[in-house]
Amino acid sequence: MLHGGYRERVPAFVEEAEALMQGDLDGHARAFLRMTVASAAMEQADLESAVAQLEENLILCRELDDLRNTSMSLFVLGMAELKRDDLDRGAALLEEGARITRELGDRLAGVYYAWALGKVAALRGEPVRAARLWGAAEALREYMGMSLSQFDLAHSGYEQDLANARSSLDERTWTVAWSEGRAMSPEQAIEYALSAEDTSLRAVPEPHVAPLPDPLTRREQEVAFLVGQGLSNRRIALELTLSEHTVHHHVTNILKKLNLTSREQVASRLRNR
Repeated sequence: MLHGGYRERVPAFVEEAEALMQGDLDGHARAFLRMTVASAAMEQADLESAVAQLEENLILCRELDDLRNTSMSLFVLGMAELKRDDLDRGAALLEEGARITRELGDRLAGVYYAWALGKVAALRGEPVRAARLWGAAEALREYMGMSLSQFDLAHSGYEQDLANARSSLDERTWTVAWSEGRAMSPEQAIEYALSAEDTSLRAVPEPHVAPLPDPLTRREQEVAFLVGQGLSNRRIALELTLSEHTVHHHVTNILKKLNLTSREQVASRLRNR
C-alpha cells in the first residue's frame, strides 16, 4: 500500500494490522504485519516507533529462523538508521542483510541491497563505488521490470544523494563507473557491495598508463595493471566483470609470458617501466 501510493488508506490499514496482531497468528504472519506497521511509522516520520517495531521484528524473525523476513527486517531497519544519521549501524545492518540475500539467492532483495549499499558508499565519500552500485541496481531493476516507488524515493533521499555523488566526480569517471555497475550480474553486484577493499580514493582504473610488453593481450594488460595495484583476483573480477576463474587464467598467462613467478614481480615490472 505504501509502495503503491495509497497514503490516505495507511492509518486504517495500520489499525487493522495492529488488531490482527492481538489475535492468534503464527509468527511469520505476525512478523510481516509488524514490519508493515513499522514502514507506516516511517511514512509518518515516527522513526523512533519504526525502529522499536523493527527491533522486535528482527528478534522474532531470528527466533523463527526465517531468513527471508530477517533480510527484509534488516533492510528496513538499516534504512531507518541511515535516516537517523547512524551510518555505522545502518551500514552494518544492511551488510548483514545483503549476506543473507546472497545466501538465499534472492535477486529481488539483491536489487534493493545494491541500491541501499550505494547510499552507504555515497555517505562514506566513495562516489565511484556508489555509482557502480547504483548503476548495477538500475540495470537489474530494468531487467526485472520494476522501478523505485514513491515511498522508496521519499524515504531514501536517493535523488539528492545521486546528484551529490555525481557532482563530486568528472563526467567521464562517473559514466565509466556507472557503466561498469550496469554490466554486473546480480551476484557480482552483491559481492562488490560486500567487498571490504576501499575504493574512495581510487578513480576508475586506466589500464594503459603503464603498458607492458607486446606478448600480453589487451585484456592481460588490464589484468596486469590491476595486479600491480595490489587487487585480489576476486576484486579484479568485479572491476572487469569477469569470473575469478578467468582472472586466474589471465594471471597465470601473464606470469608465464613475462617469465615472472609472483604477483609482486608484476607490480615491480610496472613500477620500473
